[in-house]
Amino acid sequence: MSRGRRPSRVLRHPCTWVFVEILVCTIVLLVLHARSKSRCSIYATSTSPDRRFEIVVCRGTQPPFVPAMPGQGDDVPGEVRLVDLSTGDILETADLDIVGSYPGTTWEDGYVDILQVARWRLPPDGH
Repeated sequence: MSRGRRPSRVLRHPCTWVFVEILVCTIVLLVLHARSKSRCSIYATSTSPDRRFEIVVCRGTQPPFVPAMPGQGDDVPGEVRLVDLSTGDILETADLDIVGSYPGTTWEDGYVDILQVARWRLPPDGH
């Protein structure tokens, strides 16, 4: 009966396996966090007076390993999206540092204004 190759000294050391396990867990958590950022958890919406467009405020997720105290649920980053309701297309986006600081939306003739965040020109009817 032949003996197979013996593992190298590095692989036999218990600290090596602990390091590998921590590295794998960290990679899995970062991948899960990146996937959750691509989804939109709706925090607030505002529809234009002519019902053609909608502002959607998406709430981000708390990064892994960052502790949060009670009441800090709105302290996560997010995104504001201008959506064409007839097609579902996202026309514009802007980042929010803190979703809870979303100031609201003002619809004007040909423009939408998210105070202190963005001011976007709306496409003409029949674009």
